[in-house]
Amino acid sequence: MVHSTVTLQTVRDSSHPWVKTVLPLYESAFPLEERRETDALLRLIDDAPEMFFRVVLVDGVPVGLFITWDFGEFCYCEHLAVSSELRSAGIGGKVLEWLRREVPMFQILEVEPAETEMAERRINYYKRNGFILLTQDYVQPSYRAGGESLPLWLMGNRECDPETLAGYVRVIHERVYGFSA
Repeated sequence: MVHSTVTLQTVRDSSHPWVKTVLPLYESAFPLEERRETDALLRLIDDAPEMFFRVVLVDGVPVGLFITWDFGEFCYCEHLAVSSELRSAGIGGKVLEWLRREVPMFQILEVEPAETEMAERRINYYKRNGFILLTQDYVQPSYRAGGESLPLWLMGNRECDPETLAGYVRVIHERVYGFSA
């Protein structure tokens, strides 16, 4: 893996063959309550200009996905997943390095609270890759009508005052989740 080339390719057409290749990863890497229905994701790929569905390629082969939202002032990182066979090979770190270099605005993401060993490992992974904990007081709206919301934590690539963060959260809830508080 050390000599492999990791690149990201934005896909704007849900019928692109790479989308079909990485959709099973999207469905298996995230529990139903932490992702949208596949049909809704496909519509967003085609119709949401602020959403960037990026396929992670290693030597030109699709091995992962990285979904972000560009809201001008900030970038919301919604989903990052790499094929289970290639986890711990440094690919996710290269994706986050690309993010730091190519998207220099404020970046925000959600993580599960540090209540399990896996959640703690994920939080520490993001810390090693330049993110800091912003708040433990956050609720992710459900991706589907009538679904349960989830208590999560927010991390960002730098400090953010509470008022600005609250504004960013409102944008995320309205635009990403289709939820108005």
